[in-house]
Amino acid sequence: MSVAGLQAPSAEAAIAEPDRRFYAFAIDRVIAWAIFAAAGFAAWLIFFRNGNPLPGIGLIAGVVLVVWLVGTILTGSGGKTPGKMALGLRVVSDDSGAAGRPIGVGKAFVRQALLGLCTIPTLGIGTATFAWVAAMDERGRRQGWHDRRAGSVVVDVRPPAVVEAEEEAPAPRRIVNLTTMRLKQAEATPEPAERPQTPAAPT
Repeated sequence: MSVAGLQAPSAEAAIAEPDRRFYAFAIDRVIAWAIFAAAGFAAWLIFFRNGNPLPGIGLIAGVVLVVWLVGTILTGSGGKTPGKMALGLRVVSDDSGAAGRPIGVGKAFVRQALLGLCTIPTLGIGTATFAWVAAMDERGRRQGWHDRRAGSVVVDVRPPAVVEAEEEAPAPRRIVNLTTMRLKQAEATPEPAERPQTPAAPT
């Protein structure tokens, strides 16, 4: 389902659940940190151990910048990041007149910058604050401070689950005991009364 075809979420069920947002965020962070770790190892292998720290720092900074720009473009153009695609979530606009559409690279720049500045530099305290603000959203949109600044909302675009009616189990067949029925019938049938004896006529 393309984000361009999304409509503004009109029901609370369309808003992404906090746990799914957390898992998507965790997946994105793990991917990004793995790339950063690989860049750091390459920088050490090529530059740091040979006494050239500045090129190594430049390599790491360049990789961080590229990863951040890629995340910004993915979020702004389609509302998709690897984590959100895995969890069936999208970042769409919540502004009037453009609701349900991609937020654009400019607003995604603001959103990603706030997330980046409030994750590692604050040891996760900023991210926890964003999550708390989203949970306390009185409108039920679950918008963190970064969503409010960017005019975005995270929606669940998974297809609705189809609930199939359970087939009723067939009733067990009744077992007819012919012997029992005959005995009951015999008990219910009254025995014929004895005929009175006719006295013999006097001779």
